[in-house]
Parts: sequence; structure tokens; C-alpha cells
Amino acid sequence: MTDGSVLTGTPAAAPAAAAPATAPAPAAAAAPAESWHAAIDEATRGWASSRGYKLDDPTEVARNALQGHYNAEKLIGLDRAGRTIVLPKDDAPAEERDAFYTKLGRPSTPGEYNLPEDLKSDPVATAFAEAAHQQGYTQQQFSQALEFVQAKAGELQAAQQAEIEAKNAAALEGLRKEWGQEFELRTEAARRAVRELGLQGEEAMALEQALGVDRAAKVMFEIGKRLLEPQAEGVAMGTSRFGPSPTEARDRIAALQKDKDFGKRLLTGDSAAKAEWDRLNQVAFG
Repeated sequence: MTDGSVLTGTPAAAPAAAAPATAPAPAAAAAPAESWHAAIDEATRGWASSRGYKLDDPTEVARNALQGHYNAEKLIGLDRAGRTIVLPKDDAPAEERDAFYTKLGRPSTPGEYNLPEDLKSDPVATAFAEAAHQQGYTQQQFSQALEFVQAKAGELQAAQQAEIEAKNAAALEGLRKEWGQEFELRTEAARRAVRELGLQGEEAMALEQALGVDRAAKVMFEIGKRLLEPQAEGVAMGTSRFGPSPTEARDRIAALQKDKDFGKRLLTGDSAAKAEWDRLNQVAFG
């Protein structure tokens, strides 16, 4: 077989070349995948970076986060995890402070503090409850503080009472020395004046506290003496008398004449002894 056409003797035509295939269109570039931490706010990302977290490695971030959380719970105690509170700042608003005190266990209102029955209507106790509530006291803190205040108040009151009693005793002893033998008669006259004026026990005690026991006794004695002057000698005063009768005065003189101690005091110029001697003689012999 020869190349070309047998009949025409012309060279055979070269077979037609296959049409080239159409080149595929270039594929569109894939959009870059969004970083996993893009949804985290910028402040948190900045904090994580400052702590050394490699945000491009989520596995490492997860491992470090879990380890850090576990270590934090060990530090505060696993039993307290989730129950911690944060102290409010000095300039924190009232609402934040109230929420903090509530978490600590402060009652909702001052009236919810447990007060002893004898203090529930006491204005000082209720004022203390209001101040304690404002400062965030729990019931336990309030009770302990109240017990402390009551104990100290009792101690202070006892000390003041002891001081008053000592002062009164010293004043009364001084008055006893000043009045000498007339002490009992004059104090009875003072008590008579208190009764005649209608003073109650508390009023008489207030007078003693205001003036002092000795000064109050002297004032009441002068009043009692004036109340009794218009009356007959030897006026009865319950079971005692203010001033003896002439007969009693003479008996008293006779007794004092036998009293060596009184005679010595009289001879040495003792003012109390001389006053009593003169008074008795005035009553006995006029």
C-alpha cells in the first residue's frame, strides 16, 4: 500500500489534527478561614497575650486555660469555688455595697436584727441597730457587738455607783464630825423636812446628787428646824424627837457629867461638845 490515492495518484491528505481542548477557567481563591478567637473581645485577647497565651494554637490555649482554672480552684479551695465575693472599692456605689453586705449575711432591714425583749423599745438599742445595718453587720456580728456594749455599760455603771457611794460616805462622815452629838437629831429633822415637803425617794436622791449628801442634809435640816419652831418643845417625830424636853435635857446633862471623855472634850474647847452642852442647858434651865 502506497501513500497517496491509488486512483488519482495524488498524495493522500494528512489526517486533520484534533481540535485542542478548551482550557479550564482558573479556580477562585478560597476565602481565608476566620480565626477561632475573632469572637473574643479585644480586651480579653490583649489580656491573654500579655499572659503568654498563644492564640494561634487553640490546643495550647485550652490546655493552659484548664490548668489555670484548676490551679485557681486549688488556691481558693475547691469547696469555696464559685462562692467567693469581691470587696467593693472605697468609692463603690451604695447598690454595690448593699449587694456585698447581703452576700455576707446582713439582714434586709435594721428591724430584722434579734434584740432582747427588754431592748426592743429602747431608743439607744434601735439606733445602734440602724448604725450596725449601715455598716453591714451580720446578725452574729450585731449580737457580739451588743453583748460587748452591754457588758461595758454595766461595768461603767458599777464603777460610777461605787464612786458615788464612796463620795457620799466621805461627805456623810465629814457631816457627822461637824454635827457631833447632834448628828442623829439633825438628820432626823432633815428627813422630817423631806416628808413635810412631800418629796419622793427619787426626788430626794436627785437633790443629794445635785447638792451632795452633806449640803442637801444641811438645807433640809434648816427647813425642818423652821417647820418645827412654832410647835411645842419635844415635838414627836415618829419614834424619835427633834430636841429633848426639859426633863430629858436634864437627864442628858447628868449623864454627860459622868462621861469623862465628854468632860475632857468640853474642857479642851471642843466645839461640838460645847454646842451640845449649851443647847442642853438652854432647854433644861431656860
